[in-house]
Amino acid sequence: MTDKAKNSYPMDPLASTLDLPETLHIPIAAADTDAIEKYVGVVVAKVKGRGGRVNAQKVQAPVPDLGCHKTVPLWASSMGNEAFQRLHPAYQLWVHVDYEGYRKAWTSLDMPRLDSGIVLDHIWNRQATRIRGYIHPYLRLAPVASQVNTNAGHRMGGEGMEREFMESLQSRPVDRKSKLLQKMKTEMVYADPMDLTKMIDIAPGTHCLEGVRETQKLFYP
Repeated sequence: MTDKAKNSYPMDPLASTLDLPETLHIPIAAADTDAIEKYVGVVVAKVKGRGGRVNAQKVQAPVPDLGCHKTVPLWASSMGNEAFQRLHPAYQLWVHVDYEGYRKAWTSLDMPRLDSGIVLDHIWNRQATRIRGYIHPYLRLAPVASQVNTNAGHRMGGEGMEREFMESLQSRPVDRKSKLLQKMKTEMVYADPMDLTKMIDIAPGTHCLEGVRETQKLFYP
């Protein structure tokens, strides 16, 4: 690990963390590649497209010391060690929302091997990202079970309801839509309880998101 990667990275002061504990401040979407280097970690490899756009970035991020954060129920639970490795891996892969070769990039950049039944999930929904106007076009990938990915993307799942909300903005008056989108214009987006649930490989659920309802008890002291 480089000297720079050993240091902690600042938080985007304008982004919401929903009062989650520090070790659960997980960046999942960025306004640009500079924001990733500013708030996430050291970029150790890149994949560029023909037009010069950065399509994928392998990032080495600092790993927090759990010894100072024992009050988070998740870390003391039976799934604590596995959850920590999922949320704080040695390397992360960030990709442009429109890049379709992300699975190939995962392999070529020497990320961990994906077992059968595991898919690469764009933690922040791609369709909603586009509807927002590409405010945060760079998204972190997470390997999860295919059924978790499918459940999260269901029309009545968290991502499905998010897409429906973003689509509803299209019919609002331009000034109201603009004001709402302006509030979203941070450099970085951090995971909310639904995102965290999915990242630790638990199905968020549909309608009332029963999976999130149960797991979020592990997120707050």
